[in-house]
Amino acid sequence: MSKADSWAIFDGSRVAAYADNPAKTAGPFPLDSTDDDDRATSEESLNPGSRVSSHEPLEPRIVAGELLTAEDAEQARGATASRRSWKSMLAFLGVGRGPSKAELEAQRIELEAWETTIRQQTWTRAVNIAVISAKGGDGSTPAALLTGGILADIRGGGVGIVEGTIHPGGLALRAEGTPRRGMSELVNATDMIHSAGNLAGYTAPQTSHAAVIGTVNYRPQLTPQDVRQVRQVLDTYYQVTVTDADHNLSAPTSLATQRSADAAIIPCTLSALSFAKAVETVRHLERSAPNLFDRALEGLPVVVVVGHTGAPEEADLVETAHTVLDRELNGRVQVIDCPYDPIFTSRKELALADTLPGTRAAWTHAIATVVKNINDFHAVTFEPKEN
Repeated sequence: MSKADSWAIFDGSRVAAYADNPAKTAGPFPLDSTDDDDRATSEESLNPGSRVSSHEPLEPRIVAGELLTAEDAEQARGATASRRSWKSMLAFLGVGRGPSKAELEAQRIELEAWETTIRQQTWTRAVNIAVISAKGGDGSTPAALLTGGILADIRGGGVGIVEGTIHPGGLALRAEGTPRRGMSELVNATDMIHSAGNLAGYTAPQTSHAAVIGTVNYRPQLTPQDVRQVRQVLDTYYQVTVTDADHNLSAPTSLATQRSADAAIIPCTLSALSFAKAVETVRHLERSAPNLFDRALEGLPVVVVVGHTGAPEEADLVETAHTVLDRELNGRVQVIDCPYDPIFTSRKELALADTLPGTRAAWTHAIATVVKNINDFHAVTFEPKEN
């Protein structure tokens, strides 16, 4: 079966599954991993302010409490007016708006430092990074492929990207290649994997040197026991694994992923609803995976990456994104901005070489932040942590 046929089947299954709720098939990331309990897209359709013009005045948005305050809105409007004045003056003087040679050199040095951190970081056991969000449609699946791809490209391989969604997701469809076997077959063959060669038969090799294990044929719902068995195999043959986690944070399968994670990357987009879900995800992880937050003075292996979809954005949130998230998260979790990249909305295979330079730099920054703060003294566990 060709990948084009797979798309047709995948799209048809989603239309059938969500026939009673057509709004669920829409969204900025139509092929992101999702599950039947995810109602994020329908929530967006109920939020009339999520796609307003940047020229319209915004009232303070109330999401999970007073997320965007009147003070934030006033600060944003002032910053916007000031920036427009500077741009007009620079254009009148004929001054270019691009970065200077010194700025480009500084960016190059900073990127090399992040890559060095990723390349040279070592641990006493295999580690796992969970790409997770309470909101569907925020790009978790492309984010997992980017995370694993950049890690493998810089470290020279040794990275596995695995699907951790309860129901079959879009990981295999967005990855390169058309493998014959994947997650469903691996779950049934974990006791027969005795070498890296055995394991390779269930993966989709990527040009980044990462290996993707997604769903290519029918599989039943993933259980916590499945997560445990697959991770035990992957941890034997990969230095780092990246899990595309389920959006239903309270589901047992998602909890098994959270409890065994050594780091977490939380993608979100520039909307009040997405911000609220990112905050919800962090606060949930504080309870489900407290080991991620026990070294606050040294830096946490948790980051929030704010992406842009190319759609109209709330002007107030553009200016105050970091301020709002830092306040809601008490400044404990680093927030990194990622510029717009069409790979997040495309239906094509996601190859690392297709990412824009700004996208790669932002995600390299995010990955370097979490890997340098991983605490490998904690043993891997899939059960609740005892207080």
